[in-house]
Amino acid sequence: ELFVLLMIDQAYGEFDDQDPQAIFALAGRGDTVVLRSLSKAYGLAGARIGWGLFAPRIAAEVRKMQNSNQVSTVSLAMGVAAVEDQAYTRAIVTRTSDIRDRFAQGLRAAGYEVPESRTNFVL
Repeated sequence: ELFVLLMIDQAYGEFDDQDPQAIFALAGRGDTVVLRSLSKAYGLAGARIGWGLFAPRIAAEVRKMQNSNQVSTVSLAMGVAAVEDQAYTRAIVTRTSDIRDRFAQGLRAAGYEVPESRTNFVL
């Protein structure tokens, strides 16, 4: 029997105005993994740290392959500190989104076509 695993990359999830619970709930289906990164909104790209939501069966398989030395203790400490200060993260996301939106408006005013963005950048 073919098993297809759907992986949802939410690296820019903090920049989306929608409640993430509906996306997070998909991990309970058993065939879906939701991944988040601390590299974008948290500014920890060099730390190579993030998290995921897995069904228990998938989590068990991931643990079989997991290398416990993949993330340094410094990265772990930075990750913990980052997620504990959600007020700061929300403020940074709001400020970044405001700058992004003003930049996009300026480009549009100059005649460029700029699609809406739910990330920390514009195309």
